[in-house]
Amino acid sequence: MRCFWQATRGFTSFGECSWLATSGVIADPSDIWYLTIDEIRDDSGSGLSGDRRSQIAAEKADMARWAEIDARPMVGTDYGPPPDNPVGHAIAKFYGNPPRLPT
Repeated sequence: MRCFWQATRGFTSFGECSWLATSGVIADPSDIWYLTIDEIRDDSGSGLSGDRRSQIAAEKADMARWAEIDARPMVGTDYGPPPDNPVGHAIAKFYGNPPRLPT
């Protein structure tokens, strides 16, 4: 967990240093999260001549479109309620009952 925090902090400070934003490659320092490591590496190696703003705008539009879609209540097949026997009761007690589908 600490390693993830350090990586997140490193990328955030990388975006805040924002030589990508000041050179016009990205519009906002927080837009660095929409780029892959290879894209950042390419932009830093190309002398900051690239422009990723249209790509990032398309990614943001795609994220906004997916944010409007409701997630399904479950993935897979609904096999109905658990069987009414001691094994079914033990499994339901251990793992919890399956989620109820909206009616």
